[in-house]
Amino acid sequence: MLLGGFALTAKQEQSNESMNSSSGESRRIQEAFRRDFGSDEVVVVSLTHPDLLGSAGLELLAGLTQRIGALDGVGRATSLTNTRQIVAGPYGAEEVPLIPPEAAPAETAPSLRAALDRNPHLEGLLISRDRRTAGIAVEVDDRPGNDSYRAHLVESLREIQRQPLPPGVELHVTGITLQKHDTMRLVRRDQAVLLPLSILMLAAALAFSTRSAAGVAAPLLVTGITVVWTVGLYTALGFQVNVITALLPPLGLVLSIANSLHLFKEWVALAGVITDRIELLRESLSGFLFPAFMTSLTTAVGLGSLATSEIPAVRLFGLFGAFSILLSFVLNVTLLPALLSYMRPPPPRTGHLGTATENALARGARLAVRRPVLVLLLAALPTAVAVAGIPKIRNNTDLVRFLKPGEPLVRDTQFIDQTLGCANSIDFVVERRDGKPLTGLVDVQRVEALAGGMRTVPNVTGTLALTDLLAQLQRAETGTNALALPGEQADLTALFDLLEQAEDPVDVRRLATPDFRRTRVNVRLRAIGTDEAGRVLQAIDAVAARTLGSDYALTPAGGFYHVTVDSNRLVRSQVSSFGTALALVLLIVGVTLRSLKLLLAAILPNVVPIVWTAGIMGWLGIDLSSATTMVASVVLGSSVDDAIHYLARFRRKHRGDLEATVTDTTLTTGRVLVSTTVVLTLGFWIGAFSSFKPTVYFSVLTGVSLMTALLCTLLLLPACLRLLHAEPRART
Repeated sequence: MLLGGFALTAKQEQSNESMNSSSGESRRIQEAFRRDFGSDEVVVVSLTHPDLLGSAGLELLAGLTQRIGALDGVGRATSLTNTRQIVAGPYGAEEVPLIPPEAAPAETAPSLRAALDRNPHLEGLLISRDRRTAGIAVEVDDRPGNDSYRAHLVESLREIQRQPLPPGVELHVTGITLQKHDTMRLVRRDQAVLLPLSILMLAAALAFSTRSAAGVAAPLLVTGITVVWTVGLYTALGFQVNVITALLPPLGLVLSIANSLHLFKEWVALAGVITDRIELLRESLSGFLFPAFMTSLTTAVGLGSLATSEIPAVRLFGLFGAFSILLSFVLNVTLLPALLSYMRPPPPRTGHLGTATENALARGARLAVRRPVLVLLLAALPTAVAVAGIPKIRNNTDLVRFLKPGEPLVRDTQFIDQTLGCANSIDFVVERRDGKPLTGLVDVQRVEALAGGMRTVPNVTGTLALTDLLAQLQRAETGTNALALPGEQADLTALFDLLEQAEDPVDVRRLATPDFRRTRVNVRLRAIGTDEAGRVLQAIDAVAARTLGSDYALTPAGGFYHVTVDSNRLVRSQVSSFGTALALVLLIVGVTLRSLKLLLAAILPNVVPIVWTAGIMGWLGIDLSSATTMVASVVLGSSVDDAIHYLARFRRKHRGDLEATVTDTTLTTGRVLVSTTVVLTLGFWIGAFSSFKPTVYFSVLTGVSLMTALLCTLLLLPACLRLLHAEPRART
C-alpha cells in the first residue's frame, strides 16, 4: 500500500536535466559558462507581417516584445524595436536605438532599412533576409532547482500565439525550452493512453492463449503489483519521471508477463496427470523455478548494462528495469502459486489452431535435426543482408523530428528554420592558454578569423562575437562606412576602454567577461540533429586548429551542444556496454547449463536476432537514439530467455535420442514460447501508437526481434545442437 501511494504521486521532470551527462567536467563547463555569460537558453519567436517594417508591423512587434519580456521566467526579450546600434556621435561612438523614437512614421521604414544594411549581423537573428519576418530572441532565466516556471513560460507563449492575428500575420515559436516541454507533455499523453491499451491488449492475448479467466486475472495481478511497486520505489527514492523512465511501466508490464505465462502453462499441462493441488503446484514449480530464475537474471543483466551510462535517465531505466524483472520473478514464485492454489485448471486446449501449431512445430523440429546445414544456410542469407545494412545506421538524436509531423512545434521550427535559420545554436568560449586578456591585436584577429571560418561550415547560418561589437565601434569612431577591426594596437586599446566605460554593459557582458579573459562566440545553426551537429563540431574544431593555433583554448557549451554530445556519448557507451553484457549473459548460460556444447549451441540463436534487428534499422534508415539503443538490451534478455527454457528442458529430457528429445522439447516448451512471444510482441506493439518516433521504433523493433528470437530458438538452436552432438542422425 505504501509503495502504491508513492506510485500515485509520481511527478514528471520538466527540465529534462536527467538527460544531461552526469560527467563532472561537463557540468563544470556549463556552470562556468552561465556564470560568465548568463543563460544560454533562448526561445525564438518569429513574427511574419506583410508590411513588417511599416508602422503597423513595427507596432505589433513592439507590443509583442514588451509583452513577452514581462513574462515570468524571461530574462530579456530582444527585437528590432528595442535593440540598439553603435553610430558616430558628436563626441565619437555612441549607442542609439535601431529605430529612432523621434522618427515620423513615413521615415521609419527607410531609416530602419538603412540601419539593417549597416548592421548585417542582425540578419538571421532579428530579421529574415527578405525582411518579412522578424525574430524575438527570448532569454530564459536559469533557476536551478525550479522546474515549474519553464512550463508556465511555455504555456504563456502558446497563449499569446493562439490569440487572433490580422490577416497575413503569422506567429511561430521554437527553442530547446519548448522541445523539452512538449516532450514531457507527450510523455504524459502516452502514459495516459498506452498503459491502458497495453493492459487491454495483454488481457486479450492472455485470454486467447489460455482460454481461462484465471489465465488472465492471475498474471495481470502479479504484473500489476510488479509495476506499481517499481514505480512506487522509484518515486519514494526521490526520482521524477523523465522521457526514458516513462517506458518503465509498459516495459515491466510486458516483460513480467512472460514468467507468469510460463508457470501457468506448466500448471495447466501437469493438471491432466496430477490431481492433488499441492502436488500439482510443487511439480509445476520444480520444472519452472530454475529456468525462470536464470531467464530473469539474464534479462536483468541485459537491462542492467544500461546502468553504465553517463546519462542519469538511462542509468535509472536500466537499474529499475532490472529490479522490476527480479521482483517479477519473486512474485511469480510466491504470489502466483498462492493464487493458482485457489483456482481450477482450465481443460486442455483443442481445435484446429492448436493442431496446426503442433504440426508446424513438429515439422520445424524434424527439419532442424535432419537438415541442420540447410537451416544454417537459410539463416546465413538474411544475416548477410543484415550485416550489409549495419554500416548504414546513423547515430542521430533530433528532438523535433522525433515528433509526429502534425505537432505545432514541428511546423514552427521548420518555419523559423526556413526564414531566420536560427532554430538552434552552439556557444564557444575562447581564452588564451596563458590566462592573459584577449585584448591584443593578434588575439582579436584570431577570434575574427575563427568566426569567419565558422560561417563557412555547412548548416551554420551566422555567428555573433565580440569582434562584431568592436568593428561597429571602430566604424563609429572613424566615421567610415566599412565594418573592420582596427589595424593598430593603440586604436584597439581605445575601443576596449570604451567597452569598459559603457553605461549599459549588458551586451558586452554577454560576449566577454569583465576582464576580457574569456569571450563568447555564438554560432547559429539550422534545425539539425545530433549527427549533423557532430559534423559541425568536427568542422569547427578544424577551423579552430587553423585560425587559433595552440596558444588558445576553444570550449563548446550550451544546451544544444550538450544534447549533441550526450546523445553521441550515450550510443557509444551503450554499444560498448552491450558487448560486455552479451559476454556476461552467455557466461551465465554456460555456468547454468554446465555444458560447453549447450553454450556453443546457444551463441548463434542469441546473436543472430540482434544482428537482424540492427540490419533492419540500417536498411530502413532508423537512427540510433536514446530509445532505439535500448532495443538490443531488451532483445538480449528476451532471446536468452527462450534459449534457457528450451535448453533446460532439453538437458533434463535428453537420454541419447536427440531427434526425439528435440521434438519433445519443441512440442512442449516450444508451444509455451510461441504463446509468450505472441503475448509479448502484441504488448510491445502497442507502443506503435506513441507520440514519439523513437518509441514507435523501439516498440515495433522489439516485437519483431522477439519473433525472430523465437524463430532462431525453434530452428537454429536445434540445428546447432544437432551439429554439436555426434550421435547418428535419424533417417527419413
